[in-house]
Order: sequence, then structure tokens, then C-alpha cells
Amino acid sequence: MEIAGLKEETKKPNTIHVTRMDNGNSDMQIGASGNDSEELDRYHMEDALEMSQEKYASATTIYFIYVDGSGKEHELQIDLVGENDFDISNMSDDNPHGEIGSAEENKIVDMFSDMS
Repeated sequence: MEIAGLKEETKKPNTIHVTRMDNGNSDMQIGASGNDSEELDRYHMEDALEMSQEKYASATTIYFIYVDGSGKEHELQIDLVGENDFDISNMSDDNPHGEIGSAEENKIVDMFSDMS
């Protein structure tokens, strides 16, 4: 799924913008157009955790745009397996800006954990 870039006024460094969540049974689009996003907050994490606990769901995949410290956007995904239990094995950058490093991955996990 291709996401349009963030608007300049919402493009703050070191932020996460959730675009979609999916647990294999159901999904949650952010915004009406399917190309919208919202800055990560505790309500997204509550919804993701609830989705991961649905019958037949093993995790919730959270699709998001991460704006790094230099302002570059990275389209990524992370799996929420349980409360503060994240799987980053599928975290790959679809953007031409290149892959993020393991220190950046850990920072992202911390950002999600802080909202749990």
C-alpha cells in the first residue's frame, strides 16, 4: 500500500504516524481516504492490543511512517504480539531513503512502548 508523504506541518522529527492496523481478521484504516495518518498515541496502542487479542489473531501489524531526526520519512511496520511485546522481524523500509539501523529500530520500539 503506497502512502502519500506527510504534510510539512505534521512532519516533526522523531515522530511516528500510524496509517493502518491489521490482525489478519480485521483492519483499521486511519482516515477516510486510506492515505491519512495520525500521530501515535495511547489510543492507537489500546486499539492494537485489543485487536491482537481477538479470536484467531496472533498479532496486530501496525503500519506507520517514522520521521527520523533529519526529517526523512520511512514507511515501516511493527507487529504487536501482546502488551509491550513487539516483533520487528518484518520492519523493513519501503522508502528509497534506505534501511534504518538497529539503534533506530530500538528507538522506534521504545516510542511504541512509551505509549502502551
